[in-house]
Amino acid sequence: MLKPYENYKMCDVPGINLIPKNWEVSKNIVIFKERNTKSIEENGNLLSVSQYSGVRTRDVSKKIGMHKADNLLGYKHVLANDLVMNIMLAWNSSVGVSRFNGVTSPSYAVFEINSKFNPWYFHYLLRIPEMSKYFETFSTGLIKSRLRLYPNTFNKMLSIIPSRSEQNQIVQYLDWKCADIHKIIKAKKKEIKLLQEQVNSIYNDLLFGSDSNVEKKDSNVVWMGAIPRHWDICTMKQLFSIKKDIAGMEGIDVISVTQSGLKIKNIENNEGQMAKSYANYQRVKYNDFVMNHMDLLTGWIDCAKIEGVTSPDYRVFVANNEESIDREYFLALFKLFYKRKIFFGYGQGIATSGRWRLPKTNFLNMPVPLPPKKEQEKIHMEIKGKTDKLFLMLAKIEDEIKLLNEYRVRLISDVVTGKVDVRNIVLPSFEPEVDETDEEFDDESDNVEELEDEVDADE
Repeated sequence: MLKPYENYKMCDVPGINLIPKNWEVSKNIVIFKERNTKSIEENGNLLSVSQYSGVRTRDVSKKIGMHKADNLLGYKHVLANDLVMNIMLAWNSSVGVSRFNGVTSPSYAVFEINSKFNPWYFHYLLRIPEMSKYFETFSTGLIKSRLRLYPNTFNKMLSIIPSRSEQNQIVQYLDWKCADIHKIIKAKKKEIKLLQEQVNSIYNDLLFGSDSNVEKKDSNVVWMGAIPRHWDICTMKQLFSIKKDIAGMEGIDVISVTQSGLKIKNIENNEGQMAKSYANYQRVKYNDFVMNHMDLLTGWIDCAKIEGVTSPDYRVFVANNEESIDREYFLALFKLFYKRKIFFGYGQGIATSGRWRLPKTNFLNMPVPLPPKKEQEKIHMEIKGKTDKLFLMLAKIEDEIKLLNEYRVRLISDVVTGKVDVRNIVLPSFEPEVDETDEEFDDESDNVEELEDEVDADE
């Protein structure tokens, strides 16, 4: 068990307050020097920084997130061991040290780190919750989603500094411990992927009737394949109608579409994308279908069990005939359309853009299978019976990953702020695992909130 240092002293860094007696406090301008050189090349190694994975290379062909430019002219140079900060999300731990040479967004800040210091100590220090709160306090903006931490402000802020030998030991210790945690999380994510594949297979077999022994017919739809002969194939507009009922008033619960379903948005804390007025939002009533059709890469759909208003950019639609529709069957079908990128295939936009949309006409003309109503009910109950246990297993593993991440964050915070002493820990010989891919960015998609100020022109 790790023990604290013997003696502590007060410090002026908000949220930290006490540090080991032999540590120092310095203004950031002593440690960091802004690097403002810009690329004159159209291509290069594109880098981004996030809360989840620090600085990572990005695939230039995937014009998502911060990269939507046709080339990298004017992007900021980054050298290995530079600090990269998303000034718009520094308060959300979007800051980190780069292992790579490359370029990053012109709206980011890049800092060279004084050679007297171990840069990776600051990679760990500047990403802890205490420093994120410190960054938030000194960021400027009217609402949280518009906060900015500008370099001249960052330079005036304070960092705590152990001796160089302690910095080195702290970095090696945390590299070792975090590598172990990362391996466990990676193994658990593989378990999740396998379970999700089982779930998707069950959905696919039952929703398209391929799990039944009845006579089949060719649907003449590539992604649908053969379906039971007694099923119909309809277009969306034969079964559903789009509605847009603008609220015209404030004070109604605001609903967001997330991949965990519809949720009431907390507009009091000013987090996420905020609208100037919610009077222009559209009403959502019980049993309405609500989908984010503006981004078919990260969007989702749900059937409302709450009432309120939602973004005018979302698509709200209802069944034309309740007698022929089982909502749970079609909700499962539509979720599969997202998972299998079937909606994506009917979308339009800039190739592989994060704003790949599903126009109204394409949506209404999409083919869908239509089993008899009683068979729809039977299928959704069968799906539930076969997947309930799998979903419980998924939830358990996701909880375990959450706890591991919380432990990792707490451990890093305790070590870099001197709450525990790792100077005398004997470290094993190991090579830190370096993941140079964008794979971890997939995790961020669950946290991408809607842009609520755009209105879909086709509606």
